[in-house]
Amino acid sequence: MILRRVYPKIAPMRPNQSLRPAAPVNTGRTATPAAPFNNPAAPPSGGSPATPATPGSGSPWESDPILQQIRAQVASNIANAEASSLAQRQKALIQFGYDPTLNSLYGDANTSAAAQKNPFSTLAQLLRAHTENQTNLNESYNKNNLFYSGHRGQALEQEGTNYLQNQSNAQNALQALLTGIQGNLTNFRTGQQGNLTQGMQDAYNRWLSTHPTLSGPSTPGMSAIHPTATSPVLSNLRNSLKRGRVY
Repeated sequence: MILRRVYPKIAPMRPNQSLRPAAPVNTGRTATPAAPFNNPAAPPSGGSPATPATPGSGSPWESDPILQQIRAQVASNIANAEASSLAQRQKALIQFGYDPTLNSLYGDANTSAAAQKNPFSTLAQLLRAHTENQTNLNESYNKNNLFYSGHRGQALEQEGTNYLQNQSNAQNALQALLTGIQGNLTNFRTGQQGNLTQGMQDAYNRWLSTHPTLSGPSTPGMSAIHPTATSPVLSNLRNSLKRGRVY
């Protein structure tokens, strides 16, 4: 017996019939929207999206009490260093004396006035020595009846050249001293800023330890708090902590 395969009959399509789905049947009930995915980051109904913490001012770890102490201590240390640096500059300028060509270095009228009135300044001593040398040369050539000679003129000219050279050497020494004072202040500021950056890194890590769910890739890192947070020193420290080596 031969079995035949039976295919279902398909009704022919009418000329005006389309392939659109049938319209839903109006049952008189209000359709309920589908529930959204369970997204913990989605805002509650009627609310606004949560704003992530912004690094720097207003960041949640800024309220760390240890960080606040470090910040206050750093500010105090820098203020004291700046006051000490200013006092050293003023002392150096007063000891040097007043030179109108270097007026911009004195900073204020009190310092320039004190430098002018200092009878034992470097410039005052150089001027006294120059005047005495000129007097001695004139007396020496006058005793030898050479006051109007060409040798006396050459000797006085050489003395004037030596005086200018001594003034130039004194100016160079002053500039070197002021540069050293400013360099020490700059280095101290850099060190204090490094302490503050480390304190911010530690405060950030403490904050993350109490908020482990916020330590994902979207959490702002310390590089956004301060540029020096990504310095090689901190990178080496973080690598050491990962390896379990703390120095």
